[in-house]
Amino acid sequence: MSKTLGLQKMAIDREHTMGTKREIESVAWLLNEFSKKQTHPHTRYFYRGESEQGHALKPRLLRNKETINFYSQLYSCTSDCIVELQYALLERFRRYASSQSIGNSFQPSDGESPTLDEWLCIAQHHGLPTLLLDWSLHPLIGLYFSVRDEKLHDKAGQFWYLKLKNRKDRKNSTVRFRDKSGIKNGILLKNEEKDSDGLFKNKIVEPRIIVPWVFNKRIESQHARFTYSGKEHIDVGLEEIEDEKIPWDKLDWFEVPVKNKFQIKKDLEKLQIHEKTLFPDLDGLARYIEGGGI
Repeated sequence: MSKTLGLQKMAIDREHTMGTKREIESVAWLLNEFSKKQTHPHTRYFYRGESEQGHALKPRLLRNKETINFYSQLYSCTSDCIVELQYALLERFRRYASSQSIGNSFQPSDGESPTLDEWLCIAQHHGLPTLLLDWSLHPLIGLYFSVRDEKLHDKAGQFWYLKLKNRKDRKNSTVRFRDKSGIKNGILLKNEEKDSDGLFKNKIVEPRIIVPWVFNKRIESQHARFTYSGKEHIDVGLEEIEDEKIPWDKLDWFEVPVKNKFQIKKDLEKLQIHEKTLFPDLDGLARYIEGGGI
């Protein structure tokens, strides 16, 4: 760990534990806060909301060892090879999902089917446990996911933000599934890249920013981006990674207090950030109507 990163982490921890006011008061407060932080036109942030605090920034597939062991036994994979396990889950998802229209999807190009990497994004957005971690380019979408579940309005939420390094410094840590012309780039999963045991290699060693090709309505509506922790940091939360090669300058959070959750959610709905707009399919529509949306 570098001295700079170590001191930065200590400063963040101290700021939170000493009681510095870091509560999101309202939608307007959050927009004003990031308006002040946006000191340069090319400064880029990712945002993520959690309905309650205390969860490490780990992908869903890695959050519970018992779940990993269960899936490993179910799909005859070793729990030590998490990439192989992810692929086994994805293959089962593809087997059944390929017979359906992929939920308001765009064709990637001229009738081509999605690549394995793109299937991974689709599966992630429909709830399959993967090694991807969801983020949004839009602060209010990140905020929505911290107040979304009304059953957890009695618990304080957490709003994470990730300040990326400048474009030049994060270039080698950014993965694009297709280039600007639409050419496929197999990155996370490729059939030909297996080890001597026939298992998929975890070939991404360090943390990466994942930029998906926008071919799916959910990805478009949520302004989706992903992070991938990489082999070296597969067992720790994103907030614990201390590596000079990470593609971000700062990872921090605000509390979403219980007293403000209800009003924040109502204000976001007035701004058309709700189930129907973020999940533009029949499930999202039904949840919106069930919640009183008209």
